Amino acid sequence: MERIMIVEDEFIVAQSMSFFLESKGYEVCAVADRYESAIRSFISYKPDLILCDIRLRGEKTGIEVIQELRKNHAFRLIYVTAHGDEQLLKDALGTHPNAFLLKPYTDQQLLVSVQMAFKTKESNHTNVSEHLKDFQTLSKAELRIVALMVEGKSSTEIADELFISKHTVDVHRKNILRKTNFKNTVQLIVFALEHRLLEEYQ
Repeated sequence: MERIMIVEDEFIVAQSMSFFLESKGYEVCAVADRYESAIRSFISYKPDLILCDIRLRGEKTGIEVIQELRKNHAFRLIYVTAHGDEQLLKDALGTHPNAFLLKPYTDQQLLVSVQMAFKTKESNHTNVSEHLKDFQTLSKAELRIVALMVEGKSSTEIADELFISKHTVDVHRKNILRKTNFKNTVQLIVFALEHRLLEEYQ
């Protein structure tokens, strides 16, 4: 049975995630809410997969937990995040996650992310070539909007910078996701950063 450790500082979220995954046949071997307990729990239980929130209680982030564990251990990894901050995502990519799960998520999205993580090896390169082709269909205006999204700007801030309406930005964002076949903007941003697709727009 695959063993999963959850690193999440919201107790109710962690418990809900744990109960759901166990109902689907997975063993949740540990739940931790901060850096120190996460390190201790991993050493004690040696999970196959870590579900890790990027933001945790205390001074250290979930990324720092993973950076420490990656020094000596191999495991599958899914980051759980509500943030699209460029530097955070760059740091996260450096730890070779299998996936990002965007809050708020459904039980089905959680299950699919876990199933896909266990089907891959160290990282998930599924459909990379297809996504690269999809990016080539974006216009210069759309690529500029993606670059601003990577910088963490909201639709309102993008509209102000490009002198267009927020509605126009929102329409572009929907079209960009549709053209690139990503389910959410975090997946899009992570892919763009990982493959350095926007350097000329930054």
